[in-house]
Amino acid sequence: MAKRNPGHIPEMQTAYHQVAAYADPDETTTPIVAADDYSWGVAPFNYRAQALDIPKARLSVSAGIGAVLSVAGLAGAASGLLAPEGIVIALIGVAFSLVGLASGGEDGVTGRGLAVFGLLFGIAGMVIAVVAFTHRFYWPNSDIDEVTALHNWIVAHWSWLGL
Repeated sequence: MAKRNPGHIPEMQTAYHQVAAYADPDETTTPIVAADDYSWGVAPFNYRAQALDIPKARLSVSAGIGAVLSVAGLAGAASGLLAPEGIVIALIGVAFSLVGLASGGEDGVTGRGLAVFGLLFGIAGMVIAVVAFTHRFYWPNSDIDEVTALHNWIVAHWSWLGL
């Protein structure tokens, strides 16, 4: 009977492909299966030999920085009080995301999706910051501290929280 490859022990996988299956356990002269036939469906994997052949994908650093800055700019713009800082941070995030979008097309470099995410959030942050500057809506407004207003509302309505 042929031994099954356990599949989770790398040292054992290279040894199993040399085992042959025999029709009769007592008969050891006529193999049914050739020594290199992987009847269980999975060829053994030699981790040591093939580990160096796999190219590693690299994330575009500028796409990652652009996404982080764009989210920070959106959060700053959404607070209202930090809208001036939010628009500058979002603008820098959009610039980094554009560079990440361009570099994401190279071979071995990933991050185009992250760069698009950074572009969308950075543009949204700039739009919200402009809305805060123009005072067209109650929220967001660069003259009103929304965080303090939210805290006062929570204290007034949910006093059992003990804030």
